[in-house]
Amino acid sequence: MNPVRNICTLIAPALMCLSMCLSAVAAEQQWIYPVKPGDTLIGVAETYLLTEHSWQELQSHNQVGNVRRLPTGSTLRIPVSWLKPLGMIARVISVKGDVTRQTADGQSGLAIAPDQLLLEGETLRTGPDSSALIEFNDGSRVFALADGVLKVEHLGMQGKGADVRLKLDEGRVESDVKKRTGKARFEIRTPAAQIGVRGTAFRVAASGVGARSEVTQGKVEAQSPRGSVQVPAGFGTIVKANKPPQKPQALLPAPALPSLGEPLTKLPIRIRWPEISGATAYRVQASPDAPGQTYLIDQTQPGVETRFADLADGAYVIKVRGIDRQGLEGFNAERNFTVAARPEPPLISAPTAERAVREDKPQFAWARSLAAQAYRLQIATDEKFSAPIAEAESIESTTFRPKQALTPGDYYWRIASRTAAGKQGPFSDAQKFTYKLPPPAAKPEPPEVDDKLVRFRWSAGEPGQTFRFQLARDAEFKTPIVDNTLTEPRVEVVNPGGGTYYLRVQAIDSDGFAGPFGSPQQVEVPKKNYWPLLFLVVPFLLF
Repeated sequence: MNPVRNICTLIAPALMCLSMCLSAVAAEQQWIYPVKPGDTLIGVAETYLLTEHSWQELQSHNQVGNVRRLPTGSTLRIPVSWLKPLGMIARVISVKGDVTRQTADGQSGLAIAPDQLLLEGETLRTGPDSSALIEFNDGSRVFALADGVLKVEHLGMQGKGADVRLKLDEGRVESDVKKRTGKARFEIRTPAAQIGVRGTAFRVAASGVGARSEVTQGKVEAQSPRGSVQVPAGFGTIVKANKPPQKPQALLPAPALPSLGEPLTKLPIRIRWPEISGATAYRVQASPDAPGQTYLIDQTQPGVETRFADLADGAYVIKVRGIDRQGLEGFNAERNFTVAARPEPPLISAPTAERAVREDKPQFAWARSLAAQAYRLQIATDEKFSAPIAEAESIESTTFRPKQALTPGDYYWRIASRTAAGKQGPFSDAQKFTYKLPPPAAKPEPPEVDDKLVRFRWSAGEPGQTFRFQLARDAEFKTPIVDNTLTEPRVEVVNPGGGTYYLRVQAIDSDGFAGPFGSPQQVEVPKKNYWPLLFLVVPFLLF
């Protein structure tokens, strides 16, 4: 037996295991530690690593040659799982859309997911229509909103208080900061100003032309190289580049959002509110009604109605606030609401209010919904359906005829879809229809006949009715000699000559519905009498 082969056989699994472990460590989130003067691997390990991890592992992971000398300004990569519990932690709670992380040593575009840590020196980037909720272990929270660049500059402790410094290069954040003690502060720096707090609810926005901040609870201190200002709750300030902060301005009041207690069943969802004096636009935000959620919707709009085209069924929270002409955003109005719009009702085809039905058991018809397994239909005499006169619970086709005959009058009907799991969606809007008896057949009176014309009359119908009159030589009316539609219940026709004729009349209602033809009637038209004319002509011929 080859001893070399045996050794290789024994070592190969170990090498494979080691390779997998190293791959797992490489894939894990890394803390980038900036080396300071006097740092050694042993000192860094004792300060930051858990006891089960050694400076030798740190050396191997970073491929450090000289363990006694670390170049100042270089960096060490330390897997997060190796670290002792940190005094201050920034954890990503939830993410929406395109959100990435850049490490302290410049690696960018790294995916970020809920429950991942943001380490000191790392930068969070949010794309269009994207956001992330960051929570610190003292309970403070920061919403990083769309199109933003937010850097974690410092996470630490000042005595017993949590000390945090963030840098907002661009974009917007909303912060709810717990009260600080001692010298600990929570600061957000922008290119134009620095916003410092000891515990408050505030918003900060940064752009190339400056920054703004609005305070809804507590107070903040806004500083720039040209000065500082205290901003109390209910006020906001604007800081332009290389300018002192402006005098705090009162924020707009919250709009009077209506109560949204009833489930919203129609798509798109529409919510309106009264106009706020001084508002040039409004910000609308919506999120699921659950802890730790980012905004599904965060948008500005000029009007006082917002529409959500495709919110899934569920519970939500909406926030609306006014924006003044300077761009300062006011107090939020907040409401809980529920969407229960699915499965959507099918599109209705008949009957509708445009045309009366003429059957006492009319056929109801609608389009097939791909989300529906069955349908529920109701018929009532009132629009609120307080006491339906007919109801079908599980119709599987797209047509329905009631078993109970209707009496002439006005009715309403509506329909809802049901899924295979039995979930019923909202009813459609109530559709009004009218059941009218067919117009009775018209009964002609005996005709008036002279040498030139034959006149027919029949009883008048309802206002707006027209009539179809037919005259034929055969009782089957295969080849009518007269077939006219008339607006009056009478007609004059040129005397067709003596003989037997048949006539019938059909009443047509104003909505175009044609009743039955009346029973054919037979009429005898006498032959024309030419004897008087002969007496006038013969004497003339004799002379």
